[in-house]
Amino acid sequence: MAASPAMLKPLASLLLLAVATPACRHAPEERPAAPAPPPGTPFDAPSIRAAIHANRDHVTDCYEKAYETRPLRSGNVTVKFTLDPEGKVAKSELVKTTIHEPALERCILAHTKTWSFPKPTTQGGVVTYPFVFKPKESREAGGPAPEVPDGSETWPFRVDTTQRQPPP
Repeated sequence: MAASPAMLKPLASLLLLAVATPACRHAPEERPAAPAPPPGTPFDAPSIRAAIHANRDHVTDCYEKAYETRPLRSGNVTVKFTLDPEGKVAKSELVKTTIHEPALERCILAHTKTWSFPKPTTQGGVVTYPFVFKPKESREAGGPAPEVPDGSETWPFRVDTTQRQPPP
């Protein structure tokens, strides 16, 4: 018995569906690209790094002054900056230290309060940043100087845009 034209149409649709379905499962999904952060916002890693790098001599000076009074060991000092809507540091606080040298910590906090970041397009935010130090003997023996991140993409710091500085 030959198939009638009325029977061929549903069979052709089923055949097309059976062939097209596996091909659709393997097709890559097209997703829109994530929008780039607005220019000048402090919440992108490069502008944060650039602003901190521009001020790193302050942190190095703090370490050198503290070292003159008492030899210091290697360690980290992690600081949290709260940025206001103008990109100024409204608040700077010690989050963690492995050096435990109050003079060094006070000096770093005092200097970071004077820093400016690019004016944000938001109401401000919070940046947590670690500074790494090496003792003077290590540097004299050819070791590195106190380290302040140079902008490498692997440097671990956190930017929290959910903690906004309240408007004035």
